[in-house]
Amino acid sequence: ANQGLSVADLDRALSAAPKVLYLGGYLILPALEAEALAQRFARARRAGVLTVLDVATPGPGDYLRHLRPVLPETDVFLPNGDEAALILGETDPVRQARAFRDLGARRVVVTRGAHGAVALSEALQVRLGAYPVPFVDGTGGGDAFDAGYILGLLEGLPEIECLKLASALGASCVRAVGTTAGVFTRPEVDAFLRQHELSVEAL
Repeated sequence: ANQGLSVADLDRALSAAPKVLYLGGYLILPALEAEALAQRFARARRAGVLTVLDVATPGPGDYLRHLRPVLPETDVFLPNGDEAALILGETDPVRQARAFRDLGARRVVVTRGAHGAVALSEALQVRLGAYPVPFVDGTGGGDAFDAGYILGLLEGLPEIECLKLASALGASCVRAVGTTAGVFTRPEVDAFLRQHELSVEAL
């Protein structure tokens, strides 16, 4: 599926007039060229659609050239710390997030698994902890985080609440084997958020 995903798929998604256009796995999608993606993201933003980007970096590579055209049209960029290190050659999550902001992304969230996340935007600069849950399998945790953040966007939540929702769903995923078995339902995540505080430190 990764081999065949192209701008035609993005065009079909945009024709449905979504509120959010999300692309995950960018950088391992050979049929999707950077300039073409940037054009679709720009078109989406002109139509009032929020653009959300996540990446996959299977190993060392020249990834920045694929991101430079796209990040200025990206509302939310959601790499993990390992991916950011391969892209930038930088391991500090705050410096990673600042570098991606400098490249044009409006909101950057660098996720760090059990070490939480760093989030930077014009309005918010914070280091987040992680919700304490028993770790079983990390598969899908990043995708669950992304899903929670997007749900927050769709519901018009403040940025910090998007981050808390994302963190809770990401944490729920790693409690069980597989990508979906442990993920909270909506009533479950609402109850979890009422019962647990997430540490938030201003940067």
